[in-house]
Amino acid sequence: MKEIRINPKMLIVLVTAAIVMIAGAVVFGMNIGKKDSGKKTASENTNKPEETVIDRVIQGSYVTVKNDVIFFGHENTLCSALIDENGQVYDMMKEAEMAQPPKAMAVEGNMLYFSVKAGIYAVNLKELDGGTCITEDSAYDGFYILDEYLYYKNGAAVKRVKKEGGTPEEIIPKVEDYAVTEKGIYYITGNEKLYCSDLAGENMESVAECRGTSSVRAYGNCIYLKGDKLSVYQIKSKKIEELSVSETVKEESDLLITDRYIVYESAAGDTLQYDLKDKNDKKISYVPKPGFPYCSEYKGHLYYTYASDILYMVDLNSFEKQEFDITEGIQTAESGGAETADGYDIGSNLVEKTSDGTAFVQTDYFYLGFNFDDFSNGLWGCEQKDKNCIEFYYTKAREEGMEGVVFWITAYDWGDDSYGDLPDYAVAGTDSEKKYVISFPTDVQVDAGSKEQQDDYARMSKYARRIDANREDGGNPFSTVR
Repeated sequence: MKEIRINPKMLIVLVTAAIVMIAGAVVFGMNIGKKDSGKKTASENTNKPEETVIDRVIQGSYVTVKNDVIFFGHENTLCSALIDENGQVYDMMKEAEMAQPPKAMAVEGNMLYFSVKAGIYAVNLKELDGGTCITEDSAYDGFYILDEYLYYKNGAAVKRVKKEGGTPEEIIPKVEDYAVTEKGIYYITGNEKLYCSDLAGENMESVAECRGTSSVRAYGNCIYLKGDKLSVYQIKSKKIEELSVSETVKEESDLLITDRYIVYESAAGDTLQYDLKDKNDKKISYVPKPGFPYCSEYKGHLYYTYASDILYMVDLNSFEKQEFDITEGIQTAESGGAETADGYDIGSNLVEKTSDGTAFVQTDYFYLGFNFDDFSNGLWGCEQKDKNCIEFYYTKAREEGMEGVVFWITAYDWGDDSYGDLPDYAVAGTDSEKKYVISFPTDVQVDAGSKEQQDDYARMSKYARRIDANREDGGNPFSTVR
């Protein structure tokens, strides 16, 4: 395991817990700001809520909230803010600089866990004398914490590793989607059955038929299953029920699940709210459904970010959405991030996402699909070079000091044909205002002495060559959004 040093300047006060980030292999600098919401912890509820099978399960997501303090990533920094009694976000500040963008994160007791492309890290919040890489596996789809283990999906397999670190165990070799509960792991494999195993991945049994299911979500004492229909599996009674939704569900969309309703998107593009008590649905205005691991629910509000300049909040009663500009809101002695140029920005609201066996990068202007295995294993990285260009690179080569560039996507105005001077390019796609051009490096980008790097780069380059608007087979993974 890698040992990494901490160099705290100040302490974030989380009512009774301190949160700091680490410096060394992943974190290269730190500014820790003092933060105290000035509020008491939530008062005890006189009506004891029903116990559920996810009460002790902690989800590592791109946004995490504890005691009115919210943590989230922005570019290569960890940021925080306070949440007031109305769910409003205020007093944003930058907490730590990192060598890689932070992804999912979670707080349990005195420990902070967070994932980057290089692996999953943990730091003890009381001792503050060191942080540890507990696994070098990537956890692009978030993770779960339960008892002494951290569970995550790596490639197609579900793995677990002890929270203090060690050798990861592959406990389920292949899943399409899964959810961790106190009763076990519920998952699908693509054969139209819902399975349940114990937390070691053993004693597996088929518990229900679930035709066409593409995602599994645990909420309360239920497992919600989504395909072109919605179903709910009751864990206690071990019964499954198909919900009487009025429209076909859009398979690529996520669900928003609460105690009272489910919000889903239909194949026709409508947003509907299904009432779990009355068992009917109705069309409503558009409601964001970011899904796991991009969001966290806290005190009747949904907070989420897509690794962009905006932190979003949705009131789960009124569905009113608010946006909080991270760059403007950060309050530190240093700049909270580069200023965004006025006008066109190719990387506006850039999202990197894996979902239901697909992997893609999307901005306000284009969608670009990727090979799922390479993307979910953290081999692809991207970096915005300027307001018109995004660079896509091979992470292992870059970590070893090579450039590792696989290709660039650059936006050109319709009257600008200067890309014709590039030595190796193709038109990836067009919209009414821009031409998007993919270009390739002509010099060596990886370690010529590493067979692994040579093989990985050759495979990734071959995939990138599919990006061409003039492909006759229609297999171009690039498309414009507008």
